Amino acid sequence: MTVNLGLEARQVVSATLKHYGKAGPDSSGGDTSLTMSSGMAWDQQDVTAGFDPGNFPFTMEDAEITLLILQVNTVDSDGDPNCMN
Repeated sequence: MTVNLGLEARQVVSATLKHYGKAGPDSSGGDTSLTMSSGMAWDQQDVTAGFDPGNFPFTMEDAEITLLILQVNTVDSDGDPNCMN
């Protein structure tokens, strides 16, 4: 499932996707069941470069835990960032 996330008036300092599941596509036995502990692991991907806070397609695979971790700054009315962790 893919959801397009949109954050208004935000400057993204860093963006990381974390996934927990069995690596690989379903056709090769990957991420098919969270009830089996064999081969399950966390992986992460830095998606900061090119991250568009107004339109980010956030994809969640079946039988997988997916987290998007953002460090953002708010932007005030004249465009100045205000630090917010």
